Amino acid sequence: MKRFALTCLLFISGTLTAQDSAIPTLNVVGAWKAVNFPNIVFEFSHGNDFIFTHSLIKTTKNDAFTTKVPYDEITRGAWEIGDWIKTVNDKGTDSTCNFKIYANGECCFNAKILSNKLILSKVVGYTSTICSSRVLIKVTQ
Repeated sequence: MKRFALTCLLFISGTLTAQDSAIPTLNVVGAWKAVNFPNIVFEFSHGNDFIFTHSLIKTTKNDAFTTKVPYDEITRGAWEIGDWIKTVNDKGTDSTCNFKIYANGECCFNAKILSNKLILSKVVGYTSTICSSRVLIKVTQ
C-alpha cells in the first residue's frame, strides 16, 4: 500500500512539474510599437518598470497661421507575468490572464508572442489607450 501511495505521489508531482515547465515564458523586455498606431510605444524593463508613450501633435490656430507642435504623453507604471483568474462582468464570469500592466489602474491581458509580434488581448481593465487589445512589434535600434 505504501509503495502504491508513493508511486501515485511521484506521478502527480512529475505531472505538475511537466505542466509548469510547459508554460512558455514571455520575453517582453524592450520597446514595442503598436502595429496600426506607430505613435504608441510600450516599454518593458528588466526591473518590471513600464513606460507608455503616446506621441501626439498639438495644433494651434490663429488668424495668420497654424502651428503644429509634437509632444509626448508619458505614463509610467509596472508590469508582471503570472497566472490570474479575473471576474470579467457583472454576472460573475471568470476568465484567466497571464500579463498585467499597472499604470493609472490595472490592465489584465492574455499575452503571447507570435513570430516577432507581441499580442495583448484585453481580459479586464479600465477604459484607456493603455488597456486596449493590441498587436505590438519590437522596436529595433
